[in-house]
Amino acid sequence: MKKIICLFVLANLSYACFAQNLTASQSIPNEVNQSSTFVIEITINKGELSGFIKLAQTLPPGFTAEDIDSKGGSFTFSEDGIKIIWMEPTKDALIKISYKVTVPDQVTENTITGKISYIDGNERKIFDFPAHTLKVLNGAPVKQLAPHNETPAAKVEVLKAEKVEEPVKVEVVKAEKVEEAKKIEVVQKETAQSKAPTAAVAVSDGRTYKVQIGAFSAKPKIDGVSEISTVVLDNGITKYFSGNFTNYEDAVKRKKTVIEKGFSGAFIVSFKDGKIVK
Repeated sequence: MKKIICLFVLANLSYACFAQNLTASQSIPNEVNQSSTFVIEITINKGELSGFIKLAQTLPPGFTAEDIDSKGGSFTFSEDGIKIIWMEPTKDALIKISYKVTVPDQVTENTITGKISYIDGNERKIFDFPAHTLKVLNGAPVKQLAPHNETPAAKVEVLKAEKVEEPVKVEVVKAEKVEEAKKIEVVQKETAQSKAPTAAVAVSDGRTYKVQIGAFSAKPKIDGVSEISTVVLDNGITKYFSGNFTNYEDAVKRKKTVIEKGFSGAFIVSFKDGKIVK
């Protein structure tokens, strides 16, 4: 009986030695102002894990994000949120990352969700963050407030606009005849319209977009996905991509197709001169 108990204890100790557990915490404000910025901080306790780790966090529509410190990970931002991928994370047990979020000009209540995918041995595991409620308030950001003895920026723009219109009114008043005044006004309107800025035309900066299907150590089975290309990393891991688009909207459509084929972790990657860029 004693031998059986000893063997049971040793087996549990052995399991504890080899078990890997990843935990994480996030720091996100509960309330922010519209048209402001704030910082999200995330601490990942990976223990002794040394393989693939991916952090994905959704952001509300219209929000944008910019990397501050991703601790050697590959940071990307898309309409779905942000992703940071570590193929070989730092040896430190804790990974502390941060990124800046810009709030659009809207007032609403939003939810931010996130998860961490990682490889423990040969098994893929997922850590889910609890959903975080973020309330956007109808108030100007503190950094944009003007001192009491200064004219607010919005008021200055209105005053400038009024001054621009004054010369037009003066010239119309100086016209000696009503018909001549009408002609002057028509000419001025046509001139203003001809000088009005036209809709912005998208100018290619040489970037192309591909949909990353995933990163695998062995050749995966990919059915129903066209235009497959690969990039082999120094550690033997192979990244698989689909498509090569100059239009971002086309890449979004392809990503939807790839997800429907069973690759839920697919995301869009930007390339320039054959290299991945942010």
